[in-house]
Amino acid sequence: MSKKELTIIVILIVIFGGLYFLRNRNKVSYKLPEPPKFQKEKIDEIKIEYGKNKFDMVKKGDKWYLKKDGIPVKQGFVDNILDKCSNLKFTALVSTSGNYEIYDLDQKAVNLSLLQDGKSVVDLKVGKNSPTYSQTYVLFGKDQNVYQIDGNLRDKVKKIKEDIIDTRVLNFDADKVNKIVFKYGKERFGFEKKNGKWYFLNRQEANRDKVNEVVESLATLQGANVFPEMKGKIKEKPEKTITITTDKDIEFKCYGLKDKDFLCESSQYPMPFTITDTLFKTIFKEKKHFVKPQGKKKVQQKKGVKKKVEKKVKK
Repeated sequence: MSKKELTIIVILIVIFGGLYFLRNRNKVSYKLPEPPKFQKEKIDEIKIEYGKNKFDMVKKGDKWYLKKDGIPVKQGFVDNILDKCSNLKFTALVSTSGNYEIYDLDQKAVNLSLLQDGKSVVDLKVGKNSPTYSQTYVLFGKDQNVYQIDGNLRDKVKKIKEDIIDTRVLNFDADKVNKIVFKYGKERFGFEKKNGKWYFLNRQEANRDKVNEVVESLATLQGANVFPEMKGKIKEKPEKTITITTDKDIEFKCYGLKDKDFLCESSQYPMPFTITDTLFKTIFKEKKHFVKPQGKKKVQQKKGVKKKVEKKVKK
C-alpha cells in the first residue's frame, strides 16, 4: 500500500469518525428506574394531593377510611391504585430538561404517596396522559427526569371527594335474610322466611314479592350525604326502625326529615347519613302493603237452580 493510499484511508476514518460523533453526541445513555417492590396488603396509608384536593387515607382492619373524618373509602378506588403501583412499568425516559409544564408535572401534577408503617414506599408526581392515553408522564421519587409509565394512572388518582367516599350504608346478602321487623312508633310488624316463603309474625302468609323488594332495596342501600360531625350526637329516639336478621341483627334507624332528606343511622355504617325521599318511600312501607292478595271465590250454582232452568228450556 502506497503512502498516498494510506493517507486517504486515514482521512476517511477521521471523516466518518467525526460524523458518527456528531450524530451521537446528544444521545445520553440512561437506565430506567427500578419499579418499587412491595406487598399491597402491607400498605396502610395513601396520600393524594392536587390543587385544593387533599386526601389522606388509612387502613383499619381490611377497610379504608379518610384519616381526617373517618368516612369510608371505596375499596375499588384503593385497589386500582395499589394494583397499578405494584406493577409499575417504566417504558421511556422522556425529558431531562426540567421543563415540567408541558407534561402537567408542575402545579397540575397529582402527588401520590404510598406508605407502610409511616415510611414512604412509592412517591410519584403524576402528569398528563400520553397522546394515545395508554401511558402516563411521571416524576419518580427524587429523580428530576420525566419518565413514561405504561397505562393510564392519572385518571385513577385524579378524583374529588364525592368520587372516592363509600356511601353504601347497608351491605348484606339479601338471600341470607331470614327475618325482618318494622317498628313505626308503637306499631310493630315483621316477617319470617320459611321454605322460600315469607310469613307475618302471626304466621299468616305474606306477599313474597313485596317483602323481597324491600329486602333487596335495603341490601344495596346508598346514602345521599354523610355527617361525621354528628357521630354520637343524635339523642332523640328514631321515628322508624328496621331490624334485618341474617346470622346477626342489622339495625337501620330513621329520625325524620333533615332539610329535604331523611336523617338515618345504620349498624353497618360508622356515622349518620341521609337518604332521599324516593328511597324512604321505597323501604318504609305500611303493613297492608305486604298482605298477600286473596284469590276470587267462584260462585257455584246450586244444583236445584240448574235443573229448574233446564226444565224451563224444555217447555
